[in-house]
Formats: sequence, C-alpha cells, structure tokens
Amino acid sequence: MASQANKTLHYNISKLVRADLREQIPPPVVAEILSSPPFVTILGAINVRDISSTRTAHNIRQGFVYRSGALTKITGLAMAKLVEDVGVKTIFDLRNSSERENHPSPEIPGAETIWLAYAAAPQKADMDAFGKSDGGVSAFVDMYDDVLEVLRPTFKADRTGVLAALILQLVGVDSDSIAHDYLLTRVGTEPARASLLGSLQAGVKEGKPDPTLASPGMLALMGVKDTAITTFVDSIESRFKGGIIDYLKSDLGFTEEDIEEMRVNLAPLPSKD
Repeated sequence: MASQANKTLHYNISKLVRADLREQIPPPVVAEILSSPPFVTILGAINVRDISSTRTAHNIRQGFVYRSGALTKITGLAMAKLVEDVGVKTIFDLRNSSERENHPSPEIPGAETIWLAYAAAPQKADMDAFGKSDGGVSAFVDMYDDVLEVLRPTFKADRTGVLAALILQLVGVDSDSIAHDYLLTRVGTEPARASLLGSLQAGVKEGKPDPTLASPGMLALMGVKDTAITTFVDSIESRFKGGIIDYLKSDLGFTEEDIEEMRVNLAPLPSKD
C-alpha cells in the first residue's frame, strides 16, 4: 500500500502494520490513522473498525460488521455512540468464562450481547514452536486451527481476527485484502502496546524459562505476520474440498440455506444511483 501523508505527517502504512510490539509507533501517526476509516473511535475500547473497507466494499456491506477488542472499559457516552452512531445492535463476545468473570462486559442499552461458550481452557504459548526458523508462522497456523475447530481460546489466538477472516473469505474477499484487515490490528492495538507486551510474557507454557523480548519465540509472537493469516486461509481451502463452504457445513452444521442467507445479509446494499 502506498505511503499516506497529510501536511505534517508522513508514514508508510504497509511498514507500520508490520512493526513488532517493541517498536513504538509515533502517537501523532497513530492518532491520524485511528481517526480515519475503517477505524471508529470508541472511548475505552481499542481496535474498533469496520471489516468492510475500500478494499472489500464490493464484497461486504459497509457499516454492518465491526471488530474490536474487549468492551469492558467503555462507559455511558461511548455505549451510546456504539449503538446510536455506529449502529451496533448485536455483540458477539468471543472470550472464555474466566475472561468474562475477571473482566465483565457492561450492559449496553440497545445492544444484545451473545456469548459463545467454550469447553476448553486457554492454552499457553510454546516458545519453542514460535521460535522455529519459519518465524513462528507454523505455530500461528496451528494456533488458529484450534480456533477453527471449536472457536476455543488459545493464547494470543486472535479469535476476532480468525472470525473476521472467515467472514471475509465467505464473501469472496481475496487473501491480500484479508491479510490487510488482519495487519491493521498492529496499529489498532498500539494504544495498549505496553499491557500487550506484559500479557505476551505472562502467557508462556509452564516449565519454560521466562522469555526475553529478544528471544526468537517472543519476536515471532510480537510480530503481526500476514503470512500467518494467508497460510491459515489457504489451509482451509486445501483441507476442505469445498473450502470455507465445506467447513461451515461439515464442521459447524450450517445448511446451504443458512449460508446463502449469510451471504445475502453480508452483501453490499444496492446502489441508489
């Protein structure tokens, strides 16, 4: 993607979204990006954005599906903006029971929250797997496969990212555009970078030495790799004869009618011209 700039700021979004968490993105640049579509500013929440963008608007309706970090810290005015201005009516909470107990979601007037319960406990990250010579790509794909199987939580398994990728894949978005949406998380989570670094170091498999920020496994975990999500998307096509459709039918139990209804609901609205 070409560099973007205004009168005072010059940055290359393609490079920014690939920066690992040790690198601080200049606050003015972050503010500029997060105040522009597809991002939406909701006080108390991070990484709130429309998964329909200029790259995918011909595939998926704009202003219909948003992704975000946890909404546990938003208050009255932010709730009102989320519902009344952004138009969110249903929230799918992908966190496990312990996450919800430790950080309960607020009741948001005008929006229904649906919790997808998990049977499995969160898994810790194996630094040996993330420290392999492929830069941790295979470990990310294995981790995302766990989410694919039962949408269960795994350490740093970007459940929201996986679900967004599946939705975009369903409506025919190409791999590069799916990767672009995935990579935007790096900038979207920059305001919480310090706490994310701490969470990464805390989420290591028991019995393993505490990793330094420079250890190979940590370097892989701190990077947002487009190859991780594109390899994951490609694996769906290779493992299921009918790709995403076969996965939805054989593993999740959706019917042809269900899938067609999803596609109709997600499709862009007809032009008024």
